[in-house]
Order: sequence, then C-alpha cells, then structure tokens
Amino acid sequence: MIHEAEEAEIDGFTKYWPHELLHDPTRGFYKALGGGAPTTSTMVGFLVNLANPWSQMNANLKAAKGGPVGDDYNLNGDGFTHGGTVVMKSKGTEIAYQFGENTIGDVSDPKEVVAAASKL
Repeated sequence: MIHEAEEAEIDGFTKYWPHELLHDPTRGFYKALGGGAPTTSTMVGFLVNLANPWSQMNANLKAAKGGPVGDDYNLNGDGFTHGGTVVMKSKGTEIAYQFGENTIGDVSDPKEVVAAASKL
C-alpha cells in the first residue's frame, strides 16, 4: 500500500516487492493503522532522533542498511507518515494481525506475520 504514486517511488518499491502495489491517496490504510489518523513524525522529532546515535530510529536505519536494500533508498516524498502490516482474514471482514510503526523504520516480526497468516 502506497500513498504516493510517483513513478520513481513505484520503481523503487517494485525492485524489492514484485507484487501488486495499491495506491491509497486518501491514506485510509494509514488512518486505520493509527486508529483514525495517520501516525506521523514531526520534522523536529525526526531531527532529534537522527541526531541521537542511540535512538531507535538510528538502530532501524542501521539494520536496514545491513539488509537487502543497503544504501538503495532515497529521501523523496513524505517520509514522515508511518506504515505497518495488516493480515486480513478472508473477504477482508476481520483483522488477523496488525502492526503499526511507532518509530520510523520499525518492522513487524516476520514470525508473527507468518503465524497469523498460517491460521487463515
């Protein structure tokens, strides 16, 4: 799910996610993750976390750079809207698993996602 449909951004995603991307210009997915409003970081909060070498955000950035993406990222677009993971039960009537990013770069536990999906 993406909320910006810039060609360069889509190309960046499809290198690592070769599946369908859904465009959500109204940010409904992000509003649902945040309980009615998207979870976002402020510029000040972002800069404070970036300046703090012990922040969770810096730990997340370091982990991402050590993964398959490495340094293949950009700073285009809105980097302040937090994302997450949702596993829906069949027909989209109930949530089997939900994770929302508290700090930029937080990721859901793959074991929890697989466990939720395997129960469907």
